[in-house]
Amino acid sequence: MPNSRQTHPSAPPTYELLRGLADRCRGQSVPSNAEMQKALERGATSLIALEARLQRVQAKSAEVPTLEAELECEQLANEIESLLAALADLRACAAGGTSPLAHGFVLSRDR
Repeated sequence: MPNSRQTHPSAPPTYELLRGLADRCRGQSVPSNAEMQKALERGATSLIALEARLQRVQAKSAEVPTLEAELECEQLANEIESLLAALADLRACAAGGTSPLAHGFVLSRDR
């Protein structure tokens, strides 16, 4: 498994938001439950969008395989992995506190 702090060069802003909140959870400025909920919802939405885009590119690539499509699929897979790691990190951080949000939204993938 890649380093959970590794950032893909094209990581979306949602990734940075999730990482920032996880860092705050471990520091002095703990985010509110509302802030956590919004971030988790945004992360889940971004994850769904990336997965849908990956499926579209894969379907198109199945019809006419190109190197460009293969590279885009790889990039999207890396972005999905980065976002999953950021969501898991934030959920783990929230689980250490009193937030009920730690148990919702995105389940981890079995690898």
